[in-house]
Amino acid sequence: MLGLHPVVIAAFVAATAVGLSAAYLLTHARRKARERAGIEALAQVKWRDFAHLVLEAMRRDGYVEEDLERQPGDSGFDFVLAREGERVLLSCKHGRTFRLGEAVVRDFATAVRMHGVSGGIIATLGTIEGFAREVAEANQIDVIDGAQLWQRVAPLMPEPVTEHIQHHTQAEAKRRLGIATAASLTLGAVVFLALAGVQDRRPTATEIATRSALPVPAATAPRPAPLSQVNGRTDPLELDDQALNHRRLTAARSLASMPALIHADWSTRSTLVLSLAEHDTRNEVIDPLVDEACRMLVQYEELRYTRLQLEPAPGRDSPVRWRQCR
Repeated sequence: MLGLHPVVIAAFVAATAVGLSAAYLLTHARRKARERAGIEALAQVKWRDFAHLVLEAMRRDGYVEEDLERQPGDSGFDFVLAREGERVLLSCKHGRTFRLGEAVVRDFATAVRMHGVSGGIIATLGTIEGFAREVAEANQIDVIDGAQLWQRVAPLMPEPVTEHIQHHTQAEAKRRLGIATAASLTLGAVVFLALAGVQDRRPTATEIATRSALPVPAATAPRPAPLSQVNGRTDPLELDDQALNHRRLTAARSLASMPALIHADWSTRSTLVLSLAEHDTRNEVIDPLVDEACRMLVQYEELRYTRLQLEPAPGRDSPVRWRQCR
């Protein structure tokens, strides 16, 4: 995607995010929302209606309810079902707050053994905890949770209820899709701003060529580089005597142009004589002059430790002063 305009990349990112969000929300998330709404609808009906729906679902699986003179719930189960010569017990646990734990399953397994049937079925809308499923499987008991139960009884629900669930899940899916779309567009905007910022900071080939062709103004010509910076080396370069003398003379001429000096001459390779034009030799006057002179000298690596000999102005009976650049 390198070389593409930030708008194209941002639009691709936003469209991809919207597509992935829509695919998830309109399939998996929508199915889960329908299951949750269906389980909630089952939890709202009376136990008798709930048990009737469960029995009808069992009939569709081939089970037949045995007609016994007993009340549902007696002896730990609600109904006895038969299919192909085998008998099983059915327990209907209504309500979403019910917790199906190992102890409940073991009690139901005891009832299965006491009645001499081949197994049992527990249909629950509640929460299955711990190793309840493992205990049920070990005792030939089939546990049907809320999601599985809804898949079985959904075709049996009254049409107004299923239509309400359908409308509810569609509205919820649209709401979540709207949120996901807004988030995806925000992501696209963030990508665009980030890429646009990078592109704005990067000069074009035309700008680079134009800048390189512009002459360097004389007033902004670079200062003489210290010896330690020539060719990027950290140690002073070996210059011949002629080059070093030229640099020393250039530095002396620069200092001689200062209004406070008459002239500047080298007495030795490390001592520079500065003839003062000022009659006032107090430290408040001399120190700024020395600082400026040293600032000009330290531009040259080999001159940064120059000793300055300050000669008093002509006609002044003042002692010679000495200063040392750093």
